Amino acid sequence: MMRKIINYFSVGAWLLCASALASDFQAGLQAELDSSFKRLKGVPGVAISVNTPDQGSVFASIGTGNTQTGQSVQPNMRFRVASISKFYTAALVMELQEQGLLNVDDLVAQHLVVPGLPNGDVMTIRQLMDHSAGVYDHINGTNDFWSIALDDPYKLWSGDEIMQYAIDNGPVHQPGSAYSYSNTGSFLLGLVVESVTGMPLSDALSFYLFEPLQLTNSFLDDWSNPSTPINDLAANDRAYEFHKTGIMAAGAVVATPEDVAAMARQVLGGQYLTSSSVEQMTSPSANNSGYGLSTYIWDAATYGYLHYGHTGTLSGYKSIVMYVPDFDVSIAILSNGYANNDSSWYDLIDNVFFYVTDWYAQNGGSGCQAPPVNDLVLDNSQATLSGNWQSDSRGNKHYGSNYLLDEQPSVGTESARYDFTGLAAGTWQLSAYYPANRNYASNVSLTVDDGAASQVLTLDQTSNGSQWNPVGTYAVAQGATLSATIESSGANGSVVADAMRLQFVDCLP
Repeated sequence: MMRKIINYFSVGAWLLCASALASDFQAGLQAELDSSFKRLKGVPGVAISVNTPDQGSVFASIGTGNTQTGQSVQPNMRFRVASISKFYTAALVMELQEQGLLNVDDLVAQHLVVPGLPNGDVMTIRQLMDHSAGVYDHINGTNDFWSIALDDPYKLWSGDEIMQYAIDNGPVHQPGSAYSYSNTGSFLLGLVVESVTGMPLSDALSFYLFEPLQLTNSFLDDWSNPSTPINDLAANDRAYEFHKTGIMAAGAVVATPEDVAAMARQVLGGQYLTSSSVEQMTSPSANNSGYGLSTYIWDAATYGYLHYGHTGTLSGYKSIVMYVPDFDVSIAILSNGYANNDSSWYDLIDNVFFYVTDWYAQNGGSGCQAPPVNDLVLDNSQATLSGNWQSDSRGNKHYGSNYLLDEQPSVGTESARYDFTGLAAGTWQLSAYYPANRNYASNVSLTVDDGAASQVLTLDQTSNGSQWNPVGTYAVAQGATLSATIESSGANGSVVADAMRLQFVDCLP
């Protein structure tokens, strides 16, 4: 994201100080990793990314990133994040709920019927997300999955084949009665997403999550095999031991550490989802106080600071991502091997976590606390309109009950102004929403006024519809108004006025 530059000498001095602190922070992070890695026997390499509100993304690494070539760990290397994939899938599901395509308390059968699935007609989406649906786990249960999968790493697994394991082995318990971690349940959640969106899960994740969050080094691996490897993968001897169509939503995401940390901070920090959605993800479930909606909850009493995230273990990859709301910081630790002694892996995690939180506690970081109102949405009913806009509700998903359309070039200039008033001082991200697949104008005029300056931008409404599209990040003073005005002269095709969103990103320096 681009951040506006404010010409005050004091800000320049702060930036110099922050730069020095950032350098110290990275050096300390690397030193902590170096020390912990000495006790981490059996792991070729480790990469860490810390996503922060005041220092950007901070990286540290050690060891061998590719056991086949001997190359050291590099910042652009991707890792299999394993069960952290469940956290990605949960964020996608919450976004689909915000768009009105589903509700987490819907019955699974309202969106997808799996013939013969035990309790398939009574389990809910929420129960799949908090692992209380009672679905048999084909990854950790006693069955022939691994003998078949490891024998043929080229085998493509269908949804029907995976769900047959749950059908044949029966339920673990009645839905909602207990907690039982289930990769098959998470796999089923991915099938629900495909049914709701009409897209393959890999495309749905890209369209609704990776692209809006600009996670350019993340994808769902539903295609790689020993003959078709992944570029820049932190490879190990087991990287392609089975085809990841056998796990999908439960564990097939591949990403760089920087993308993993950025994803967690944007999702749990309220830059992607509403505060209500984040609260649902991070609230203890009825059957496990340490787990929400595909999100682990690590309490402050045990670890010093409350934090949320997920862990992963698969095909020789070990991973964890943690978001610390007290400091608005996320930590991703990814490795391409298993430690000979599990305790040394957990020691590394603890040491890095305590280093990061102690550093922010002592240095204050940005000292930034998000304001109570930090996520604002205005649709066209709340905009100030000029001209003869037409109300319409046709086409693909739009925000609210309708959208406004300019289809009359003869009526002259039309405008729709969205005023976000009484803002807390800070940097705020502006995003635009418009429907999909109607071939709207590619050069829609958008004027943004943050109270200090005005900027004219251009929106391309021919693509990326039915999602929030980041426009830019703006610095505003306390109590200021940020205005976004969509304007049409009728000369360049249809122009849409649908909705604008403003999300708090960071305090001003």
